[in-house]
Amino acid sequence: MDLNEKLKNLPALPGVYIMEDADGGVIYVGKARSLKNRVRQYFHASANRDEKVSAMVRRVRDFRYILANNEVEALVLESNLIKKYRPQYNILLKDDKAYPFIKINLNEKFPKIEIARRIKPDGAKYFGPYMAGVSAKDMTELIEGAFPLRNCKLGFAKKNKNSRPCLNYHIKRCLAPCCLDTEDEYNRIVKEAVNFLSGQDKNVQKILTEKMNAAAACDDYESAIYYRDKLKILEKIVRKQVAALKKDFDLDVFGIAGNGMFSTIALIVVRGGKIVGEENFMSSDAALTAGEALGSFMRQYYAAHPLNADEIIVSEEPDDREAMEEMFAASGCGGGKAPVTGPKRSAEKRSDGESGGRAEALLPAGRGGGKATITCPKRGVRRGLTDTAVKNAAEYMRVNELRAEKKRDMTFGAMEMLKKTLDLKRLPRRIEAYDISNISGQYKVASMVVFTDGRPDNAQYRRFRIKTVEGADDFKSMNEALSRRLARLMEDSGNNDASFAAKPDLLLIDGGKGQLSAAYRAVAESGADIEIISLAKKEEEIYTLRSDKPASLPRTNLALNMLIRLRDEAHRFAISYFRKLKASSEFESRLKGIGGIGKAKTGELFRHFKTLEKIKNAAFSELCECRGIGKKDAERIIAFFKDGNEE
Repeated sequence: MDLNEKLKNLPALPGVYIMEDADGGVIYVGKARSLKNRVRQYFHASANRDEKVSAMVRRVRDFRYILANNEVEALVLESNLIKKYRPQYNILLKDDKAYPFIKINLNEKFPKIEIARRIKPDGAKYFGPYMAGVSAKDMTELIEGAFPLRNCKLGFAKKNKNSRPCLNYHIKRCLAPCCLDTEDEYNRIVKEAVNFLSGQDKNVQKILTEKMNAAAACDDYESAIYYRDKLKILEKIVRKQVAALKKDFDLDVFGIAGNGMFSTIALIVVRGGKIVGEENFMSSDAALTAGEALGSFMRQYYAAHPLNADEIIVSEEPDDREAMEEMFAASGCGGGKAPVTGPKRSAEKRSDGESGGRAEALLPAGRGGGKATITCPKRGVRRGLTDTAVKNAAEYMRVNELRAEKKRDMTFGAMEMLKKTLDLKRLPRRIEAYDISNISGQYKVASMVVFTDGRPDNAQYRRFRIKTVEGADDFKSMNEALSRRLARLMEDSGNNDASFAAKPDLLLIDGGKGQLSAAYRAVAESGADIEIISLAKKEEEIYTLRSDKPASLPRTNLALNMLIRLRDEAHRFAISYFRKLKASSEFESRLKGIGGIGKAKTGELFRHFKTLEKIKNAAFSELCECRGIGKKDAERIIAFFKDGNEE
């Protein structure tokens, strides 16, 4: 059945649609209140359609859909399928870190302040999340400075009569509830700490100021500085108070900005009337409107992070606002206590007529306590917050566009410039750089470093130990290394090394005309059709086979800078291999006099301990832990160093 026929047969029911490319890969997953209306929008020509949507539609070769009982089930199923397929044109949260919360479990005796990464249904109070701007660590240190609450891990099911107060009690940073009868006073202070986290900070400022002044009056300047630093943290937090916003307001603020191909979404977290975090995200969601893209992002975000706010305010209203509110409430995000469970069965309509599938599982539980609403304010302080979020999103997009442009200039731009400047036959997408390292002709090694599309391709790096060259002859060493590498390239079969099997577009040699000539002889003898250049260190001049005169490019030239990065990386890789061989050889010679310790056991000792000093100081049991070293070997090694034979 072709696409047009499938479009005609779409039902006007809620569900999820899955777009596939020519290879059957899933490239987009979306939800719809009416599958018939929603999916048809993609394939009807529209002058207002974004380029990112057009780009996706051009790749679509087939689609399938899953029916849902209602729009809420469709939202849940969409989130699950995005996590399953990771489609190219959906918003994908690459940053899946868990933001920290501050936890106070009021159900336990003598609660303490803790940092938690996840909200659990344990009845505790959670404050946050804390992102960039105000850290959870700063908040806990501030509370510990102002309120003498415990930070130990002691249990209080039964007190130990013989226990004594710890140091924190003596420096007045804990009431020592483990030893003293301070339960009423402790609970009062816990209540004050909860009030502070809820936005009431004047009392904390007063407490810290009094403690600082008292410490200074007693010439305890160390403590005075401690409280002064806590006041600075408090001042930073107070400055983030949102004007004209009540102190008990907890909001999540979303703003979106786009350029037709990508979108950026900014999140501002307001807790207790203060901004406690800001975060920005890149998006390539192929939704038709900004509101749809924002709704899709919010579902992805809250699928990974608990909703800990009373209200969500947005710069663009999602078309599925009511369904999202119902989903959040049902999952316990913002108020509901019943976990969301998907429908028992959902009918998935495929191109082959089969059905099946299941939609289940859901969002992480929120704090509870009231239904979270989604609003798109038109005026007032909330509108000011969404405007700020949109500005943040637009600025984040601008910075990322500049970063992407610079990255392209340093990679593909530099490759194109190099091709044009040196009149190369092809774009040098794979460049291999070579360098030689030795000391007085000993431990001769060569490095092969690979840049693919202008970036280091570490998995393709290789190294050579020079075998046939006598003395310190860099020209012959380079010839040997390249001859061995190109021989692997020219093998008809049996080459299982992906790096040696790949043909380079350009070879870069560290050195001047002499090094280039030596390297070219190896290329010519191999019969390989590969262009080759060299880069001399002193003046950073580029030598080619077309001219006896080097090409001099300005130091700001992107092509030259890419070659310098390649040359320096080849040098670093060669030096690291040379040092390893030198250390291993010296290691072996120093252990030569130990009976029963040959080359193989010396190698194991080198890999295990890395240095001779560590072997010398190793205990008998530590030596026995080394692979291949038995008890008798360990005894011989200890006796060897005990007799001073290492000198």
